[in-house]
Amino acid sequence: LVVAGGTGPGITVWPGGSLFPNDVTITSEKTALSAFGGKAVLIQGNDVSSSGTDNHAVVARDGGSVYMGSNNTLSSPTTFASTNATLGIYRGSSVTVQGDGNQISNTDPGLDSLALKLTQGAHFRQEKGHSVLNGGVRIINMSSADFRDVEIEGDIFAKIFASLHFEDQDSDGVPTDTVVGNISIGHLANIDIKGSVRLEGNLSCSPAGTGSGSTPTVTGSDTCYP
Repeated sequence: LVVAGGTGPGITVWPGGSLFPNDVTITSEKTALSAFGGKAVLIQGNDVSSSGTDNHAVVARDGGSVYMGSNNTLSSPTTFASTNATLGIYRGSSVTVQGDGNQISNTDPGLDSLALKLTQGAHFRQEKGHSVLNGGVRIINMSSADFRDVEIEGDIFAKIFASLHFEDQDSDGVPTDTVVGNISIGHLANIDIKGSVRLEGNLSCSPAGTGSGSTPTVTGSDTCYP
C-alpha cells in the first residue's frame, strides 16, 4: 500500500485516534506522518518519507505517541536552518523503539542536518533491537533520549535539563552504542552511560553540563569524564 500526500500533508492522527501501518509506504512533500495527540504504531517494514526541505518525515506533538516495531525507515532532507528533523518529538510526546532494523536518516548532506530532535518535555526510548541514525541529534528543554543499541552518524547536542543516556546491551566489552560525531552537553544537561560506548569524536560538557556513569571510549577530547 502506498499513501502519497503529494504537495499536502500525508497522514495525521488526532487525539483519540490510532494508526497501525504494516508494510506501507507513506510519502509527502510536507510532513508524511503526524501524531498530534494520537497514536501511531509502525508495526514493521514501513517506509515514511518527506521530500520537502522544511518538513519532518514523522512528527509527534502535544502528547502524541509513536511506536516503532522492526525494519521501518524514516527519511527526509530537512536542514538545520528549518529547525526541523527527520523525526521530531515535541511538547510531551514520545517515541518508543521496540524492534530491530529501524533507520532514521536525514538525506541532506549538510553537517547540521538533524535525524532526531526533541524539545519541551519529549522522550525517545530505544527498548530493544539495533537502530541506525544518519544525521544529528538535538535534545533540549527537559527532554530525554535513551539509546540501548544504536549507531549514530552525526553530532549530538543536549541542553537545558536534557538527558542523554546510553546503555550497553551485553557485558562483552564491545560497545553496542557507537557515535561518529561530537557530543556537546550544554547548560544543565546530563549524559549518563551504562556499560561500553564508543565515540569517534569529541565529548564536551559546559560548566553546567555533567557526565555520570561509566567512562566511554572517546577518540578525541573529553571534558565530561576527565
